Amino acid sequence: MKVALYKGKSAVSLAIRFLTRGQYSHAALLFDAQASLAASQAFSAGALDPRYRNWHEGAAVEAWSGGVRNPPSFGTLHTPGTPVDVFRFSEPLSPEEESRFVAEAGKLVGAPYDYRDVLRFVSRLPGKVDGRWFCSMAAAYVCAKAGRPLFRRTQPWEVPPHWLARSLALEFDCHLYSTRESWR
Repeated sequence: MKVALYKGKSAVSLAIRFLTRGQYSHAALLFDAQASLAASQAFSAGALDPRYRNWHEGAAVEAWSGGVRNPPSFGTLHTPGTPVDVFRFSEPLSPEEESRFVAEAGKLVGAPYDYRDVLRFVSRLPGKVDGRWFCSMAAAYVCAKAGRPLFRRTQPWEVPPHWLARSLALEFDCHLYSTRESWR
């Protein structure tokens, strides 16, 4: 599993970048080959939620307007040509950790989007984990639940997208551009 950070170009994305003072407007978890294999094994064992349909390399799990989704490509929901920086874990994930990531990310699919906590970045009021998610909150939460927390003293609701790139647990992997097509 990897973390994808988007430099969105839309008015909403530019507002998020301005309000959070960062270069990224969105975050998603991205399936790599190892996560895809772990998900295939979980599917064969009957351990995947039926809402979880896309686990091939390049698919994503991301909180987006309307809820947490599992699109077939990291770019499906985004403006084509959006720059995306992909980060891998500094210490590679074991097969067991990949399985935990797949399971924890799958638990969020279908959950509602957290508009209130997005507005919290403007108001600076405290947030909370309550079953609703915004993008970077979901990514930070899944990483922590899977046993690879990105931050030691930071709650998932405190994390804007650009903070994920600051985590010592991650390192830059590659630069992509979103497309509506799958990697398959």
